[in-house]
Amino acid sequence: GFLKGTGIQFATFILMLEEIVLNIKTFLIVFMAMLVMFAMLYHVLLKDHDVDGAEWGSYPSSIWAVWLFSLGQFDDSAFPNLESQIIFSIFALVIIVVMMNVLIAIVSDSFASAMSRSEPLFLRARVDL
Repeated sequence: GFLKGTGIQFATFILMLEEIVLNIKTFLIVFMAMLVMFAMLYHVLLKDHDVDGAEWGSYPSSIWAVWLFSLGQFDDSAFPNLESQIIFSIFALVIIVVMMNVLIAIVSDSFASAMSRSEPLFLRARVDL
């Protein structure tokens, strides 16, 4: 649209944002499904434990706690037994390490695609104006 015809750097930025939003949909579905899976695991495992720092009594609070884990906010007191510590180790490996690297790869590919197509799209947008 109009924003793509204003300047080549800004046009590239807008194109990059469009590419990222389009390419990230599948990642978000998989990421959210994995968060819900780990939240259900913790809810079933720890719903009867009195744990400081994480609330496992309901599904929404379990999902919220796992969301905060994915952002890096967690405390050792949230894992009172060996099973919960093992699940967190798997969570950290899968969600924090693997999925975040996949996200970085998606954004990098979208950026590279936008950079390779930026000049022709900018010139086409300028012609449309």
